[in-house]
Order: sequence, then structure tokens, then C-alpha cells
Amino acid sequence: MTEAAFPRLLRLLQLLPPHPRTLDTTQLTALLAADGFDTTPRTVQRDLLKLEGMGFGLQCLDDSKPYRWRLAPNSRAVMVPGLDVPQALALLLVEAHLSRLVPRAAWAALRPHLDAARRLVEGKPIRRWLERVRVIPRAQPLSPPSVDVAILDLVQVALVQDQRLAVRYRRADKADSKLELHPLGLVVRDTVAYLVATAFDYNDVRLYALHRMRSAVIVEERARKAPAGFDLDAWIAEGETSWRLAKEPISLEVAFYDGAERSVLESPLAKDQSSVVDGDAVIVSATVTDTRVLRAWLLSFGASLEVRRPESLRADIVQGLQQTIARYGAS
Repeated sequence: MTEAAFPRLLRLLQLLPPHPRTLDTTQLTALLAADGFDTTPRTVQRDLLKLEGMGFGLQCLDDSKPYRWRLAPNSRAVMVPGLDVPQALALLLVEAHLSRLVPRAAWAALRPHLDAARRLVEGKPIRRWLERVRVIPRAQPLSPPSVDVAILDLVQVALVQDQRLAVRYRRADKADSKLELHPLGLVVRDTVAYLVATAFDYNDVRLYALHRMRSAVIVEERARKAPAGFDLDAWIAEGETSWRLAKEPISLEVAFYDGAERSVLESPLAKDQSSVVDGDAVIVSATVTDTRVLRAWLLSFGASLEVRRPESLRADIVQGLQQTIARYGAS
């Protein structure tokens, strides 16, 4: 092996996909070219045979030309530079908390690296971090709804490849409808995953719960472009994933009692939040989006919170509380 060939062989070894995926010599040549290696499919084939003979666990599928190559099921991924312990820990935390969001094909490609990460931390004190760290929801814990894995895969493919998705969707009233969706994003709120998309030729961006999709088929046509000016992060920031009730933000003023203000003093409602002590109350003001989630949060404080402004929101809260009292049969 010449000194000049070593970097190319090392990069080629890193490019080989794990079982069951494959890449042929033409594809590997193109990938090497993208990394600045000027070579040919014939040279790549010779390099692969050389690596196979060196015992790196390569597997050649010669049932068609050009030949296809991959790492054998029992081979170990080659990572240069290798994983250190903090990187291994980060990978394992990703596996623990984001596995539902990573496309299954990408997850399969990560599997050898995750296995290497597990071997690296096994028996080391840092393993305790994985055993002793948990992420707990702030709201009442709910069991996640069941999502068809095949449908999740198709949604992920449609998102990545910018394709239309034909789904049979069950609405809240239990009636099924056929929709043609143009995917724009995937968001997870608490335990529920939603596809952000437009439907048919409409420009309204809406949420479609994955667990309500009864079937899905990728349509060959490309998805329509996103509505002009659409930005997923801005759309979320505007409160759309919290079921926004008003187009414009509101100037919220609430009075907290009995020390309940601690939660918002430590984690502010908005950047412009201000607070002032008024007798036995702490008055907190902030500009927020009026959403169903906001209203449910306000009500969760019970008698420890009073909505003072805006008047329209205060009136809605009062009306809702009166209806609650009536349902409980209190005078």
C-alpha cells in the first residue's frame, strides 16, 4: 500500500454502509470524488478487494454489475477519529430520547456506532449517567398513542424526499377521510407526533396526528411548495402547535397568590415579562399568544391565580368557571 493510497482506503472504509444497505462501486467512486479523491470504479474495486483481504469484514454482492458492497452483519464500524466517552454518552442519550424522530433507514446506519458507544461506556463510571438521568414531563404524564411504524416510515420518507402523501385520516368525530398532504415538518408535543402539512391545493398549514393516520401511500408527484413566507420555527413560535385562538398576541396581566409566581419568575412567559408586588399578590405582565394551552395552564393554578387583563380573556375564564360550578351542582 502506498502512502498516497492510505487516505483513500481509510475514507472508502468509512463510506461502506452497514448490513443490509449496499453501495456499488460507481456510487462509492462518486462519494470519494465529492471528498476530493480522484479515482475510477476499477481502482475502487481493487481497493475494496484489498480491504476485504485485510479482514475488515466487507461483503460483496456480485449478482449484478457493478458489484455492490457493504459491511457484513458482524463487522464493526470504523470511526476515525474514534469515539471518546462524552461522544458515546451523547449518542446513547440521542437513542434514548429521539429514537422516534430519526428515520429508520438513518437509524440502521447509526446502529454500528451506537453499539460501539455501548461497548465504550460499559463498565465505566459514566455509565451511571444513563442509569440515573430521566426526562420527566411537566404536565400530567399520558401514555403515547399507538403509531403504525410503516406509516411513520412513509411520513419520514415523504418529508425527506419532498413527496406528496395520500392518507386515510380519522378525525376526532371518528369519521375517516381521504387526504392528499404536502409535508412541511414533523413536530412532537408531549407524547403525540404531528405532521405539519397543507392538504390538496389549500394553503392553510395544519397539524395531522400520526396516530390518526389509518393508511398512507407516497404519491409520485412532488409536493407543492410551502406557502410564501412559511418558516416552521416561526410558525411554532406563533402558537400554532398550541391551538392558537387569536391572530394577534395579547397583553396578559395576572395576579399570583400563595407563592405560585415562582414558576414564572424562574421560567418567564416572554422576554418582555415584568412583575411587581401588590399587597399579598405578585402581578406579572407579559405579551403572549392566546392559545388553548395557555388557558389550560392558567386554570391549572386554581385559586392561586387571577386573570386581570385582557378583559375578554378574564370574561372567558369567569364564564368557564361558572359552567364548572354548575356541573358540580354547587350553588
